[in-house]
Amino acid sequence: MDLQEAYDKLIETHPVTVDGDVPDKAARRKVSPQHQQSLYNRWLKVQMRLRVQHVLSHFCRRLPKEERVSAWINKQGWRTNISSAGRIVSEWKPSGSVDGVMDSKRIQRLTRNQNWKGLLTKNIDGKGKGVVATRTFQAGEVVCDYHGQIVTASDGGNALLSNALL
Repeated sequence: MDLQEAYDKLIETHPVTVDGDVPDKAARRKVSPQHQQSLYNRWLKVQMRLRVQHVLSHFCRRLPKEERVSAWINKQGWRTNISSAGRIVSEWKPSGSVDGVMDSKRIQRLTRNQNWKGLLTKNIDGKGKGVVATRTFQAGEVVCDYHGQIVTASDGGNALLSNALL
C-alpha cells in the first residue's frame, strides 16, 4: 500500500478536523506500519492548515493585531499543533473582492440607511461612483472599512472625497 492509499484509509476512520485529536500511533500502525510516521506528519500538516484558515476566517474584515489573534487561539482550547499568531497575521488578507464594491447592494443599503453615518455613494462627474462625506469627521475616527486604492487630494483633485477615504 502506498502512502496516499494509507492516508485515505486513515482519513476514513480519523477525519482531519479543526478540533480533532491526532490518531494515536496504534491506529496509524494498524493502517500502515511502514508509513505511520508519514501519516502522523501529514495529518498534523492538514490540521494546521485547517486551523490557520479557521483563525483567518474569524478575522476577515480588518488586519488583526497579534495579541488579539493569540488571545482568540487560546480561547479555542487547542493544546498542540498551534500556529504562531505572527504567522497567522502575516498570512492575513481581507476577505472578498474589491471588484464591483460600489455596485454592492449591501454597501448601498448601509450608506442609504446611514449605518455608516456621514457617508453617501454618488456619481461623480468624469470619475464614476464614489463615496463622499456628508459630515465632518474627527481625526482618528473610524469612517468605514475601505479596501482599495487610496486617492489623495492631489491625485483626485477633490479634498472632500480623499478625506472621506482616508
